[in-house]
Parts: sequence; structure tokens; C-alpha cells
Amino acid sequence: MTRLTAATALGVIFSTTPLMAEVTPQSVWEEISNYYERMGLVVEGGEMVEAADALTVRDVVISMEAPDSEMDWNVGEVVLTANGDNTVTVDLPDQSAGTMTMIVPASPDYDALGEDDMPMPAEDIDTMTEEDTAAGDDAASEDMAAPDTAEAAPETKTITVNFSVKTPGEELVISEEGEATVFGYVMPEVSVTVDSIVDPDGRTIENPASVTITDMRGSDRVETADMTRVAQTGSAAEMVVDINIDEEEGSAIGQFTMAGMEFTSETELPAGTTLGADFSEAMIAGLKLRGDSTIEKMDFALDFSSTEPDGETQQGSAAASSENLNAQFNMDAGNMGYGGTSGMITAELNIPDEMLAVGYSATSSEFDVMFPMAADPEPQDFSFDFALDGLELSDEVWAMFDPQAALPRDAAALNIDLDGQMTVAINLMDNEAMMQAMEAPMSLNSLKINNVDLSAVGVNLGLTGDIELPEGGPMPTPVGIISGRVEGLNALLDTLVSAGMVPQDQMMGMRMMMAMFVKQDPSDANVMTSEIEFRESGEILANGQRVK
Repeated sequence: MTRLTAATALGVIFSTTPLMAEVTPQSVWEEISNYYERMGLVVEGGEMVEAADALTVRDVVISMEAPDSEMDWNVGEVVLTANGDNTVTVDLPDQSAGTMTMIVPASPDYDALGEDDMPMPAEDIDTMTEEDTAAGDDAASEDMAAPDTAEAAPETKTITVNFSVKTPGEELVISEEGEATVFGYVMPEVSVTVDSIVDPDGRTIENPASVTITDMRGSDRVETADMTRVAQTGSAAEMVVDINIDEEEGSAIGQFTMAGMEFTSETELPAGTTLGADFSEAMIAGLKLRGDSTIEKMDFALDFSSTEPDGETQQGSAAASSENLNAQFNMDAGNMGYGGTSGMITAELNIPDEMLAVGYSATSSEFDVMFPMAADPEPQDFSFDFALDGLELSDEVWAMFDPQAALPRDAAALNIDLDGQMTVAINLMDNEAMMQAMEAPMSLNSLKINNVDLSAVGVNLGLTGDIELPEGGPMPTPVGIISGRVEGLNALLDTLVSAGMVPQDQMMGMRMMMAMFVKQDPSDANVMTSEIEFRESGEILANGQRVK
């Protein structure tokens, strides 16, 4: 059989490789291995039938191996046809099938224990004599004195997933553009169905899930000179994930949908490196990944049930939706960055038998995280930003702790803006070094609180600060100042007492404790401020008064 290697299961079929003098069916199939052998998947082709302008490769199988899983996809017959304009069309079978196996740790089970390992019944313990106890102690001492030096490998079990793929009406065209190879695709519908799952105990779950993507189209531009560069753009009208599990122990029936999807990405893979199982090595060698994606709307709905040991059935439902989502990522040998935004978000969970009904909504959210990955004795920058606006809880949630509706229920908001420096002692992408590490892989050197704002239940809290941790290590002594301002706290405390949520005597103790750390603003009785200072000597001062 002819062996080739591919980056992605679909990509191996409808993409191509570096610059070729002439794009022919034969050159596409032969040269494809030069690019995809570095991407982690193996392609095996059976009989090849050549014609004047076409190449048919039969019995194509795509496989992948990882430490705890493997996959075999029997694609079938693939036909590559020259179009006469230095482009090649690739025709896939409308339907194919495959199998994925995953190795998981075996769950502890009394059935797997020997007789000597079983717990002793209580009635036998009550009838034990002193001689029995002494004999047991002697046996335990012998076991401790002569431990078995051969460490037994952990027991594992296998999960098998059988799946099928349908790609009717696909259009896959490969061409050249300057020094790059470009492959474009238009796929009216791609569906992947999980036909069955065989669990570790040998039970089979039939047709538990499927994924259907409609109107998927895009192009990949590939260059391979000093390194492999891939620029991707794509879109899909909708992706639908259907879940349908109905077993004796319980059920889960639902749907997850995403509409209006678009994405772009750029990959730079250094020469001499591969992806797949060698992903961490590629990152250390200089792999760079960048991407951006948007989703117009996302919805999720699930009905579930479980059968209790007494035979009773408990039912529930969950739902969530969000819109105008965006995500970006940026990863290289030195740093990793990830961020995103979203518009309106809603979520709810209902379990009637437990009288549980919770829900919330938010008008927008965003986050942006950047932190170092490479080991370096010198401190490196990191940052963390998060914002949640217009957060509202459902009436059912409020009723749990405020049935009298005494507290203000205005929409809450949270904004966090932090940055600083940390020292990375171990390369976070070096899996072997991380597993063997005997110390924390990173330590905090400094933290700057640019802004922390929280608005909820009529209270507005703001924090700023600048902290240095000169000693390093997991528990360094901080040095610096954190300043805070809170508005509306006195009114909230008064409401808690008047509503009977907190007894008056307990509130007095709380106010006395607060007086150690906050002071009233002389110009506004509804505002309190605080300044916490951490000194090199280990002293801590609150508003100039020593508290440690």
C-alpha cells in the first residue's frame, strides 16, 4: 500500500502541498506526503488507477495514533482529475466510516478485588480475638518490611467509537498561486454521525450524537520554503450537534447550534519539526499559531433524566444562548494569548424534583489573557483582563436569599484589569520537564492592579494597587500598596439588618472589624476608603495603622 501523511482528516483529501511545476493528479497525490507527513495523520492508499487526466486511489485509509487513542477512517475511493487549466479537482466518496479507540483508567471495583482485599463485614470484626488481631498485625508488618519493588502498571479499559461521514456534493479544487499552493473547498453539507459507543464495560450506546455543518466553504494557502506556512479562511452557515442518549440509567436529549461562523488562521511550522504527537516539540522549536473566529449566534438546549437507586426518575432541563461571539488566539514558543467577546448571554437550569430553578443573563462579556510559556531566569510580562456587564439573576435565584426583595436588583457589572511579571522556571510546553518537575513551574514577581470594579446590590467597589514580590518563590513577602473605595456599603448593611438577614448584634461585630480596614470619607458619608500597605519587614498597615 502507498503511505502518505496528512494534517487533518479532510485536509489530506482536498488540500495539497508545496509549489509544483505542474499541477497534475499524480503530482498532487505524490507531493501531498511531503507536506502532511509533518502533521500527524497517516494515509494509506490501495490500488492506483491512472488515466490520461485522472488518478483513482482506492481503499484510502486515514489513521492517527496518540499515546492514549487511535483512529482509523476508511475513506474509500478518491478520484483526482485534471481540469486542463493547471488545477485539479478531488472527488470524495459521499459516505465513509471509521473507528476511534480511547484508553481510559479502569474504575476501582470490588468485583476486581481478591478475597483478601475485600473489606471485612462488621459482624466478623466484632468476633475477632486478640490472636486474630495479632496475626493481622504481623502480616501487615511483613508486607511493610518487604515491599514489592515491581510497580504494577495501572489497569486500563477501552472505549470504542464507531462513526460515519457524509460529504455529498463537495467541490474541492487545487491550484497554484505564485509560490504557494491553494486549495479551495465548497461543501454544501458535512455530517459526522456517532453510530455507536462501546463503553469500558462492553455496553453499546447506539446513535448517541451527530454533527452537521451546512454551507462550509473556504481556502487554504500553503507555502513550504524555509518553513511551512499555512493561511486559512473559512465560513459555515450553521453547525448543529444533536445529542440523543436514552439508556436505562438515564437520558440526555438536546441540541447545540452555532450560526454564522467565520474563521481565519495562520500557522508557521519550522523545518524539521512535526505536529501531532510532537506538538510540544514543535512549539519549543518555534511553531507559531494565530487565529480569529466569529459566531453570530449560539444556542444550547438539553432535557435530561436519571434513574435513582430506588427506581425513581429525576428530570431536568438546561438551556443557554449567546450572540455576537468572537475569539482570538496567539501562540508561539515564548507566549500564549487568548481573548474573546460576546454580546447577550442567557442561561438557565431547572430540576423540578429538587425545586431548583436558576438562571442569569448578561448584556456583554470580554476577556483577554496573555502569559509567558518559555523558561527564562528573567521576569516576563503577563496580563489578565475580564469584563462582565449587565448581569441579572432570575427571580428564582433572588428568592433563595432575598425572598422579601429587600436588596436592590439592579444589573451587576465586573471589570478586572491586571498585569505584572512572573518568572517561568520550566518551559510550560515541555511535557517531560513538567512531569518531572519538583518545584512550581512559575512564580509571581509583581502584580499591578490597574483596575478592579464591582457593582452589585447597590454597592460600587473599586481597587487599584501595585505589589512587588522580591523574594520570589511560592510564598514571597509582598511589598506595595492596595487602595480601595466602596460606595453604598453602609446602606447595604442597614438593609441586611432591617430585612432580618443579619442579626443586629452580629452586624455590630462586622462593623467593628471593618473599622480596622476602612474609614469613612469625610466629604461623603456613603463612601468608605482603604489603603493597605505591605512593608519589606512583613508589617501590614491599614490606613496607617499597623494590623500585623
